[in-house]
Order: sequence, then structure tokens, then C-alpha cells
Amino acid sequence: LTETQLASEITELYKKYLLKPEVYVTVTEFNAYPVAVIGAVNSSDRFQLQRPMRLLELITRVKGPALNAGQYVQIFRDSNIRQCTQNTTGNIASTDSSQQEIISVSLEELLKGNDEANPYVQGGDIVRVTEAELKQAFVIGNVKSAVTVNLKEPTTLSRAIAMAGGFALGAQLDKIKISRQAPNSLAKTDPIIINLKDKKGGDQVDFLLQPNDIVDVPGPKRSLLKDIIKTIIPAVTRVPVNIP
Repeated sequence: LTETQLASEITELYKKYLLKPEVYVTVTEFNAYPVAVIGAVNSSDRFQLQRPMRLLELITRVKGPALNAGQYVQIFRDSNIRQCTQNTTGNIASTDSSQQEIISVSLEELLKGNDEANPYVQGGDIVRVTEAELKQAFVIGNVKSAVTVNLKEPTTLSRAIAMAGGFALGAQLDKIKISRQAPNSLAKTDPIIINLKDKKGGDQVDFLLQPNDIVDVPGPKRSLLKDIIKTIIPAVTRVPVNIP
């Protein structure tokens, strides 16, 4: 029973002994079903609901969504748990259904404060912020620091190079190779050669990376003669010589 319902019942019982009994019921401690928040949040936790609370307020109590948060917030609700809800006539009604449901709302709309994406939570709810699908590209070769690039947001080749610290000395900007995985396959497509030297003018559209792309920046051109000299000279110096 609610506080009002319990007070009303006790009042009726006291009327056998008192002319005008007045009964007040106050909750001293709440031990309702807790609400749990899990998933891609900064601090998973659970709470005892002591008043009506909307989803957005609950998310702020766990310090908001984490960096790896996806697009949706899911509420796992067991309707077998009895809830006291306010109906349209102003009376308290107790619900008892036998269904389980998953309520899914857009995280973006929730953070915007959209009422339709910000429902009230109930005792026993489990709120889960989904994790974003892992989408990565890789930058290797003649850059200052090989790096794994998170593609949660659209990322261009130039931006990925910047995240790798930029080009190292002697990098061939006109022969950047991108290895791309074929759709629904483990096989690789033909390498894509990008000329970023021509894009320095700023008028051309930058190249957009896709998940699992491997960006390989080639190093400086090597002279065949220099390679031969580097190979032969150390070998000659190691040849034993007889001293008379």
C-alpha cells in the first residue's frame, strides 16, 4: 500500500474507538527495488529510488556516458515487479503485469533533453548504455608515431596522419598506400595509392578512411649504389689481412 492508502485503512479501524481519528503515515526508510546503471558509463552504480526520477538524471548520477558509449540507452524492465503509479484520476493504482520488456532510446536525443527519450525509471530497472562498435584504422610507416585511429567519427587521411604526429623526414607524400579489406571478406582489395602532395592546395576533397584500413606511408627513396656500398664496405673491413 501507499502511505495514503495505509493511513486511510488505519483511520477506518480507529473509528470503532475514536470519534474523529487522524492518522498520518510516514516512510522512515526506503528499501524498494534498486535501479542499476551499467555499460559504457563513467561510474557504474545502483540506486534506491526515493522519488520519481527520469533517465537523464540517473545517467548524470553515474557521471555521464563514457567515451566508448554507443548510440542507444536500453532499459531492461521486469513488469512482474509491482509498481505504484499515479493514474489519470489522481488515485494510486498498483500494476502487476507478466511481461518483460526492453525500452531503447537514443543517447543523443536523451542528452538533448528530449522528453520522448527521457522516460521515468522504475524500481528493478537495469539501465545499460551500449558500447560503440569498435571501428579502427591503422597508420604505419614513415610517420613520427605509428597509431591506431578510432573511427567513431568520420576521419580523413590527413587527420589520421596528424594523429600520428605528422610525416617523418623523407616521407613520400605522393605514394601513400592504403590497404582495405573487401566487404564481408578477409581478403584485401587492390592497394589504394593517395597523393597528398597534390592535396596541399586545399581545393581537393580529402580521403575518408574506413574501418580496418591500413595506411602505410613510404620512406625516402634509397639509392641502389648507396645500398651496395653499405653492404660491401663493412664486409671488406672484416676480411683478414696478413701483416708481414
